[in-house]
Amino acid sequence: MELTWDQDQEKNLTQMPGPKGIELYVMGYLFQKRPLYVWGMMKETFGDVIYAPWKNRESIFLFNPEDVNYVLKEHHVNFKKGKEYEQMAPLLGEGLLTSEGDLWRRQRRIMAKEFHQARTEQYLRAIHESTQKKIIEMKSREKAFDISLDFNALTFDIAGKIFFGSDLGEHSKMAQEALYTETERINTRIRRIWNFPHNFPTAENKKGMKAVRDLKSIVTGILSQGGHDQKPNVLSKLVSYRDESGNPLPNNLISDEVMTLLLAGHETTSNGLSWATYLLAKNPEWILKIKNELRDYGKTPEELCREDLDNLPLLKAVWQEALRIFPPIPIIARQTIKDDVIGGYHVPAGKSVMCVPYVTHRDPRFWVKPDEFMPERFINRVVSRDDCTYFPFAKGPRACIGEDLATTEGVLILAYLAHYFDWNLKKGFIAKPTHHITLRSENGIWIQLNN
Repeated sequence: MELTWDQDQEKNLTQMPGPKGIELYVMGYLFQKRPLYVWGMMKETFGDVIYAPWKNRESIFLFNPEDVNYVLKEHHVNFKKGKEYEQMAPLLGEGLLTSEGDLWRRQRRIMAKEFHQARTEQYLRAIHESTQKKIIEMKSREKAFDISLDFNALTFDIAGKIFFGSDLGEHSKMAQEALYTETERINTRIRRIWNFPHNFPTAENKKGMKAVRDLKSIVTGILSQGGHDQKPNVLSKLVSYRDESGNPLPNNLISDEVMTLLLAGHETTSNGLSWATYLLAKNPEWILKIKNELRDYGKTPEELCREDLDNLPLLKAVWQEALRIFPPIPIIARQTIKDDVIGGYHVPAGKSVMCVPYVTHRDPRFWVKPDEFMPERFINRVVSRDDCTYFPFAKGPRACIGEDLATTEGVLILAYLAHYFDWNLKKGFIAKPTHHITLRSENGIWIQLNN
């Protein structure tokens, strides 16, 4: 659809509210250090549609659900992945998360078959097996510990079984360290005004390139196994795929998809679990509520299937509320392909457009007491495909393909945790949310288990 507009009616981009002069530079400096704070401050200061013309990244920030819906869903054809994703190329190549155009459409079509609900049911066995093993391990814990590390290891193990038919436990520590190192480099480069090329031998780049090599060595090992495990897994489907002409997927694309799954397939679920555990520790009455719900349902976590999880509304509401307060992907970047009109303003082609669930999810216009942990708000709330007051997995055609799997995995693991343990935060502990591509706690999530 070709857009036209009346230049006399539409406002120019430079008329859009936003920081100017010294204020622009101050916010730019703060953005380097405390982006979560800056997003909220800009919203409070300037409103729903904001233009921040920083030299390294002219950015338009959108906080109104209607504008978010327009960009992510209603007129998605005029928006591609933001420039920020270019920094992920050394790590993810042309995997589903970074590809565009016809290549992305083909990859999405292929991968979608492996993430529909029926397939999720098949993957449940792997989630049960890995979680039961982790629960046994955690029962021996006597001192306070950082449970975010356990969730990282657990979801990484589950990802290996589901996606690759492999036990990746031996690679877990190296992979987590390498992913942290490289995503830290990506995050720094995204915010910096100017960067050396990825392969220029700065100390930062050397460290990042080593991390990428370590990760690719794991991927090479995964590919050598070819996903030939008898249990259903995504890699075997990618290897056996043939297009209408009988051609297989190129090896480089399979490698890029494996790397993408390795990162995206466990990171967001792990973070969601960490924040849910943190919020439950701060609101222990909800631990009791979901314990009682599980008891009244009459099944142990080991007996739960996917359909059962839909019948545990309190447990699912806890998961949804945790993702509202701490969305794993706190900001979603897009870029205009052609000139467009957003929020009444003419936006030229090639401009970065940011949708910010971290802020929209906390907007008092759409959420009663938005800073409070209130899972009951989701008990009777149906989150529609058009509801962009809540979009932890994005919206539209490029919404997270693994949303159903992540929700199933997150809710089931919480069921195990609540069934077997009570817990509280380590004395004096306060989590420090930080934007590290995903939304992590800078100082972990330190808890004390009470068996």
